[in-house]
Amino acid sequence: MNSFLLKKSSVALIAVAVLAGCVSNNGLNTPVGTAIGSTEPFNGIGGMNRNTTIGAGTGAALGGVIGAAVSKNGKKNEGALIGAALGGVLGGVIGNNYGQRIDQQVSQIGSILNGTGANVTKMADGSLKINLAGDVSFNSGSAAIRSTFVPTLTNVAQVINQTPNSRVVIVGHTDSSGYADANQALSLARANSVRDFLVTSGTSSARMTSYGRGSTQPIADNATEAGRAQNRRVEVFVFPEAQ
Repeated sequence: MNSFLLKKSSVALIAVAVLAGCVSNNGLNTPVGTAIGSTEPFNGIGGMNRNTTIGAGTGAALGGVIGAAVSKNGKKNEGALIGAALGGVLGGVIGNNYGQRIDQQVSQIGSILNGTGANVTKMADGSLKINLAGDVSFNSGSAAIRSTFVPTLTNVAQVINQTPNSRVVIVGHTDSSGYADANQALSLARANSVRDFLVTSGTSSARMTSYGRGSTQPIADNATEAGRAQNRRVEVFVFPEAQ
């Protein structure tokens, strides 16, 4: 690479560093919405590993910046090759940092929920799923959060609020006991209770959407009491910003 290209590359890399910082700070800043009681199906967001998606997309964009900056006298092929190589490296770094941020939140929330009957899981698409057991979080047939669970949920909210651009989707579920319409209403009311609690704890309502699924998405056998207890739950999905 001649001296002209070296100088251009230096300028490009400085620009990339600035842009990478912008990506790190802004992350996923498109809100899901503010709808309460949405009837839209929710089955998770995305099919690819979100770390890979974010890293690849950002790396490609930055690679284009580099390629344009280092090209000389219309030599686009040369610029494109350099941009692709550096963009791939940057994409890997960004994706890895995003994954580390998610792992950190899993660890933090896992410690908070330890021994409460609730748990947190890192999903394949890169989101976090916080599973709030209904029998722990709510009294039977009620959508009011138990006072004994309020301190735990307050601490969870504090962790969620560490990433102010993260998106939150809250999904309520019941077991199959009783009437379907009543179960649907209860599942939605509980999801909305968690949503409202997070709002009072400082989480922007623009970041959140809540759904009720009644008994339509069981995770255990409704024929047993143990299975029904597992099915009574509120799931909080968190899609953090890239870090």
